[in-house]
Amino acid sequence: MAFLEGNAIKVGVRSLITGLLMKCVETVNFSVLVNGKAGRNIRPTRGIRAKVKEWRRIYGVLQLYESASGQALNKEKTSIMFSNNTSSDDRRRVNQEAGVVMCDSYERYLGLPAFVGRSKYNAFQSIKERIWLKIQNWKTSFLSKAGKEIMIKAVLQAVPTYTIGVFLLPKRLCTEIEGLLSRFW
Repeated sequence: MAFLEGNAIKVGVRSLITGLLMKCVETVNFSVLVNGKAGRNIRPTRGIRAKVKEWRRIYGVLQLYESASGQALNKEKTSIMFSNNTSSDDRRRVNQEAGVVMCDSYERYLGLPAFVGRSKYNAFQSIKERIWLKIQNWKTSFLSKAGKEIMIKAVLQAVPTYTIGVFLLPKRLCTEIEGLLSRFW
């Protein structure tokens, strides 16, 4: 929580607002509804600790969900990722108990980067490249102004739509994409 509080203060959020924000974050707890009945309260900590005991609790919740919904966890499609702070013994034990694939990192999830890191520009550079490839494929066609307008509005501007709904793209990247579209026009 010190990270959030420190950054709020650093960017100039007033101490009263910061205090209220921290109360909201620090006092959160959850309960899972199964068939309309609330289970025990779950109080989040700094992530889920990778111990076999915690995995069993998580798996118990998943089993409740499976029995309530009729959906089952597909272990062939399920993978587990551990933080760098997790010891190799704990990783091995949890993985053995879980019976799922262990992975080092998730590069992409639903077509978006799972972890953006410091450079958003580099993380989303692929959007600009996809637009450029579509333009290159269509440049050989002789399109009228109306055809180009339809191409821009229906195809090219649709490429970043899903990503923009999830992430705020860097201005530099937006400007470069805008430049590609205007040069195509």
